[in-house]
Amino acid sequence: MASELIAAQRGLGAMIQNASTYFLLDVIYVGIICIGLIALIMDMILRKITARLLVWQDRAIA
Repeated sequence: MASELIAAQRGLGAMIQNASTYFLLDVIYVGIICIGLIALIMDMILRKITARLLVWQDRAIA
């Protein structure tokens, strides 16, 4: 994720980088919000997968 924000030619990182050159704050904020939403969705998906696949681990700890 960090490399996409620094050295990307396309994508959200490049959009934010280009917008920062021209002080387009609305585009920068939209890009940051999109990255946050993508991260939130990925986190929720991984938590569900983990809860389903590692059900035995909760029982072993308790």
